[in-house]
Amino acid sequence: MTGIALSLLSGAALAVILAPAAQLHVHGRDVRLSDVGSIVGQATVADPVIARIPAGRDRVALTRTQIAGLIRRAVPGAEVSGRGSATLTIAADLSSRQAGACFELVAPKAAGDLITRDAAEQTDCRRNQSPAPVSFDRETGGARASGELLAGTYLGKIRLVSTPAVRRGDKVLIGATAGPVLVQRTVVALQDAARPGERLFVRDGDGAVFAATPEGKTQ
Repeated sequence: MTGIALSLLSGAALAVILAPAAQLHVHGRDVRLSDVGSIVGQATVADPVIARIPAGRDRVALTRTQIAGLIRRAVPGAEVSGRGSATLTIAADLSSRQAGACFELVAPKAAGDLITRDAAEQTDCRRNQSPAPVSFDRETGGARASGELLAGTYLGKIRLVSTPAVRRGDKVLIGATAGPVLVQRTVVALQDAARPGERLFVRDGDGAVFAATPEGKTQ
């Protein structure tokens, strides 16, 4: 594929379920198998680089068919499945290459919460103190608390993101037009959305999961 360097690796067959999100973030330019999908049926497996975002660009859009092909070239015989947006945009987070500031929490965070700009403030970097454990969030490019964190917790150098317009678990309205009639219903967001009107995966009252553009949050 033009402009994308591939790492060709050999390995045992495995099953991969592609991430359903329409956009993912990765650290640096390397795109690894774990960035684009979940490995099933294997206790441990290598995590190969399947592609590299070209220099001079900070993102690349690939179809799911192209991503499946990259995975199979990196791991011959891999079985790839999973539904979602036809095109997946992969954005590179290059902030780790720059000298970043250190932060501490000013508001408590529960395990799994996204660490946003309004919840932290800049502080002196502390060489003798380990930062709190966080996990990288592929959808926003930010970080989530790996456990319950209190106000004042030292985070170290971390990339903060804006407060999402929609949070995972929020009840949101979606609409559909049937002739002259607009029908709205309430569904539950399955992922954060950074901006209003951003397409995301939701679940309705019957348990069906699908992509939709929320019209707003319910009270």
